[in-house]
Amino acid sequence: MYIQVVLDIGDERAVAGTPLDYILAVHDAHMAVEWLLRYYTGRWRGDFITLMNEARKKAGKKTTSELAKLLDEYWEFLHRLNDVRNAAQHHAVVSEAEARDLVKGGKEFVAEFVEQRYKLRLEELSYANLLSTPEFKRLAREAEEALKDKRYEDAVDKALDLLTLIIFGDEKYQGLVGLAGQLTGLFSPYQKTLKAVLEEDYCKRYQGQVRELAKALTEVAMSIGAASTTMQFLNREEKAVFLRLMTGEGWRDGEAYAKAMVHFAIMFAWRIETLGLAELLHKE
Repeated sequence: MYIQVVLDIGDERAVAGTPLDYILAVHDAHMAVEWLLRYYTGRWRGDFITLMNEARKKAGKKTTSELAKLLDEYWEFLHRLNDVRNAAQHHAVVSEAEARDLVKGGKEFVAEFVEQRYKLRLEELSYANLLSTPEFKRLAREAEEALKDKRYEDAVDKALDLLTLIIFGDEKYQGLVGLAGQLTGLFSPYQKTLKAVLEEDYCKRYQGQVRELAKALTEVAMSIGAASTTMQFLNREEKAVFLRLMTGEGWRDGEAYAKAMVHFAIMFAWRIETLGLAELLHKE
């Protein structure tokens, strides 16, 4: 599972648009391949080239082993991946095209290797297992189950439920917006004004058109807060994907849209957990 996640992160970095992201993307691809080969061979020490040779030796003759054929097919690629990773580590230079190509090749190699050796399809593994927050995991599993059953509208709804829980909260969780509001209250010079605007009875203090203006002000403040709070946890590519998901435009069909929405929601939840923010979302 972690191998697939590392490859997904590498994929995101390869299109993130900064030299550092390209370097890290190559490291991600190399790490995923190395983990896989170490698990396959049981060899936990030694350099990458020695590991490759051990894997090839274990795979047997290519006349009788599909795994041996696969390793031979990717042999030159694996050497190139290792060379570029070493160069990136010592000289810190990787082009965008090279990063994208190596991550793409790494994903293809891992997918074929896992399917041939372990009879598993990476895209069928459950990302919900990454999550530890009970409510996050429940919604993620329900979304994945809906996808598996081809109930694409239900899958999208569950993914949106997960995002809504994380961002806005419920009776148990305050959500990122609530957490951000606490921080804003601590640091903002307009603490009293902002707190007053966000209170539920703010608009009730006024009459007529002024009440409508006060209500609109509260809604705008909350919308801006929700958008800015959410966006700060996303890189450039993720922001573009998020906006496409929210508008629902540019997707091939309902299945592609549902898969993208579920994947985005679960990976967003996982990021919130890895940042240590999930535990801060609980209401006291």
